[in-house]
Amino acid sequence: MKNYVYEGDEIVLNVGTGKTSGTPVAVGNIVGVLLTDSDSDGNATVVTRGVFSLPVKGSDGTNNVAVAVGDKLYIKNGVISKDASGVFFGYALGTVTAGATETIEVKVNC
Repeated sequence: MKNYVYEGDEIVLNVGTGKTSGTPVAVGNIVGVLLTDSDSDGNATVVTRGVFSLPVKGSDGTNNVAVAVGDKLYIKNGVISKDASGVFFGYALGTVTAGATETIEVKVNC
């Protein structure tokens, strides 16, 4: 197909300066995890598909709630939780106790 550009699993986006590889991000409604540190212009390569070990907070934005396998997760201000006022990030593949922040595997929404 002559208009095919590339797969799109890794894309360069402006995420702001000072961000490090492994950081979960949302740029508009595009979510992913930084593959590279952001450069002096704020650009970094973002992986938009896969499963990552990430810190997840057991909260819905108002109350402390547990996270179960398969729960929808959202990102808001760099924090992944069940707070649906954020941008949909992906699905929990592990569990988090209500009120705790624990590192679990997360399948990124793509």
